[in-house]
Amino acid sequence: MFSKRKFLRVNILANIVIHDILNDKYLQGAITNISAGGLAILINEPIEVGTPLSVTFEVEGYKKLQKISGDVVRVEKLTDKYYHGIAFYNLPKAQEEELESYINSLYSKQQRAVKRGRL
Repeated sequence: MFSKRKFLRVNILANIVIHDILNDKYLQGAITNISAGGLAILINEPIEVGTPLSVTFEVEGYKKLQKISGDVVRVEKLTDKYYHGIAFYNLPKAQEEELESYINSLYSKQQRAVKRGRL
């Protein structure tokens, strides 16, 4: 099956701080998956599609990423949270490649765990 995604995406669970630049508002949430091109988050309130954000997060085994620019590209109401798709923009090429390498490594670890029956 062919995927339209440019980057490999992996499921993770990590904390994130979101700065809604238009409304100068800070929110906390959880990352549910990540790629070198963006991430998916869960937060308590909706942010409008097209809203520019700055996000700061740290995932296990990787350095803290601060003030990464992105736009909301998708919003979906779940039972008690809002799911948001965030697309990164202006990510320096070196940082994009480093993040892609980390994600590939994490994907490989997850696949080995699945094969061993641990995931």
